[in-house]
Amino acid sequence: MVDNGLHIGMKAPDFIANSTIGAIKMSDYHGKWVVLFSHPGDFTPVCTTEFVAFAKENDKFDKKNAQLIGLSIDSNPSHLAWISAINTITGITIPFPVIADNMGEVAKMYGMIAPDISNHETVRNVFIIDPNQIIRAILIYPMTNGRNIDEILRLLTALQLSDETKAVTPANWTPGQATMAPAPQTYNQLMNRKQNPQDLGLECKDWFWCYNTNNEMINTLQIMVSSEEADIITNNLSNVNYSLNDLKSDVEDLISRIEIIIPYGTCHEPRSHFYMFSREIDLLEAEIDMKENEIKTDYFAGRITRNEFRDIDRLLNSLENRLDHAERLLEQIFGTDD
Repeated sequence: MVDNGLHIGMKAPDFIANSTIGAIKMSDYHGKWVVLFSHPGDFTPVCTTEFVAFAKENDKFDKKNAQLIGLSIDSNPSHLAWISAINTITGITIPFPVIADNMGEVAKMYGMIAPDISNHETVRNVFIIDPNQIIRAILIYPMTNGRNIDEILRLLTALQLSDETKAVTPANWTPGQATMAPAPQTYNQLMNRKQNPQDLGLECKDWFWCYNTNNEMINTLQIMVSSEEADIITNNLSNVNYSLNDLKSDVEDLISRIEIIIPYGTCHEPRSHFYMFSREIDLLEAEIDMKENEIKTDYFAGRITRNEFRDIDRLLNSLENRLDHAERLLEQIFGTDD
């Protein structure tokens, strides 16, 4: 690929371009994280599954103060027709802008065209850009293979966590797992780490290989809980102004009703059931979002303790994962899998 001069740590080039929501500029998003991604073309199979997958996870990006922006060398009428077709087929709305880069100006600016492969289509680039408009990560996938959206979310989460805590993340790290301490920069730091790792909140295999044991970040609290733990948590919440038993019961009831129809298979269920269940999932996700915002507000205001916050947050995260499971069941039953 031709070197366009863009590297991690550099300022993201500004541009003005037409999109499915009107004219946009990169500088419009100063103060937000941006995930700018290119795709080879509209009305193509792999790109369609990627757009559906990005759309399904858009709320998760939004919670992380991140804006998704798509791009291809297609016209705006083509983009509009394509996202309309996606909505007709799946019921899913594409909630983020898609840049119509007809002349390839933005694509060339960001090095999204691989001339050895194609001069008129972009490969699958992903640029993660921070609120100061600095490029923090660059991922490149071939035309033939779709991206893993969970990995892009994981990387975004890791970057934000490192910014806030100055920690680094090990291989295969996911939210909820231990972060690592950066390597020491001086001999004194090295010796202090060898002699007093516990005082530094570290668990070390050696001086250069240490995990944090006292990470206070909210992201690390999001650990799945078992049904038994969930019962204990909800029963212990009588001293705070949260009643999660009803929410927990609603989630479990929904999943039970979905699981009942699995043996009778896929195509035999009326399509209206799919939309009914999807609507219930959306409402429950919105209720969980409200609870999450409430507990963060109350925690930082000192109205609930760290332990109370941790328990409620873990339970809400577990319920979110249960709803993700419910969505996968729907895809299995109604044949809407990407």
